[in-house]
Amino acid sequence: MRLRSSLGRATVTAASLLAAGLGGCSTKGTCDGVGEMCRLAGTGEKVASLDSGLPALKTPLYDVTSVKRGPDGRVYVVNLNNYTLHAINANGTMDIVAGNGDHDPAIPEAFATASPLWDPIDLAFRADGRDILVQLHDPKLYEIGLDQKLHVIAGLGANSNPEGTTFCVGTGDGGPAMQAGFCELTSIAIDGKGRIYLGDDSAYQIRMIDTDGTISTLAGDGKLAPDSTYAYSGDGGPATKAQLSTPTALAIDLDGNLLFTDTGNHVVRKIDMTTGIITTVIGTHTDGFRGGFSGDDGPCLAAQMNQPAGVAVDTDGAIYVSDSYNERIRRVDPQTEVITTIAGTGAGGLAGDSGPAILAKLNHPERLSVSEGTLYIADRLASVARQIRLR
Repeated sequence: MRLRSSLGRATVTAASLLAAGLGGCSTKGTCDGVGEMCRLAGTGEKVASLDSGLPALKTPLYDVTSVKRGPDGRVYVVNLNNYTLHAINANGTMDIVAGNGDHDPAIPEAFATASPLWDPIDLAFRADGRDILVQLHDPKLYEIGLDQKLHVIAGLGANSNPEGTTFCVGTGDGGPAMQAGFCELTSIAIDGKGRIYLGDDSAYQIRMIDTDGTISTLAGDGKLAPDSTYAYSGDGGPATKAQLSTPTALAIDLDGNLLFTDTGNHVVRKIDMTTGIITTVIGTHTDGFRGGFSGDDGPCLAAQMNQPAGVAVDTDGAIYVSDSYNERIRRVDPQTEVITTIAGTGAGGLAGDSGPAILAKLNHPERLSVSEGTLYIADRLASVARQIRLR
């Protein structure tokens, strides 16, 4: 397996994280030391709130599912169960940029802050700074335009249950994305060409919207195993014929290929965007809801994970994975393909901010992102946004 050759940047290991020392976090939530766990936003208490304009560290959040730095330099935080999208400003305050706190389908062409949101869960950015927002239970894809209004860019707005079936499948392949049917969208990524990738959790598929607006299925045959459990098959063959389970998070690697967490199968898989072939690149498939934990300091393909729910790629090709139910963040070295834990003790909770990330507690971390040498973490059940400076 080829991940990517090193570009000469410093390697972050568990040992170097422990040696980083205690630099602490400022009142703005910025970290001073490499390898420290730092809280960016959230009080750590699950609170239903529409507070806006407060310091980020004093802003109540309720299940954080995605944290990403936008082209405007602000860090965006998806607040699932407050039904809002927030942005952290340069002065450390935090504003609501979408969602009015109501739990209902979004209103097309409404101002983003005046519209309900139906379980927002992930977001991505176009090159010009427009946000695209994925909502778990709203089968439409919305863009927050430069006019700050919500514009539908994909989806019929109805779940796709073909006649005679009891399960949901994606529909509309080969046609305009506006006519596509989705089930439960959980993840989004945009590549350097402007193509949009969507993980459809309940359809067991990954969809792609090309630059001309046409939609297609990129991976997943949309079928369960014969016993109606999670299915896992297809490595080495066409991704469209593979079986997968709950594609919770997506990332683009340095070669333009798509990585995704096959969460129910406890692995990370890759789709080669030139050949369309799917392979497992991190983890050993484990049957059943619960995976395992093993493999640190060894080959990444031999490691066990438990419900991985976030994946991100650094500029040196290193891959970071949220090993969610193991309460850890793990890293795969781009040269050796060795996997190590870089954050989390394995015990769930919220502790360790301002100290070495390897000694911190996490509570079901999910989607990850990397920007300007910083790893951003959606620590979902802790209801906080966190970060680790990588260099």
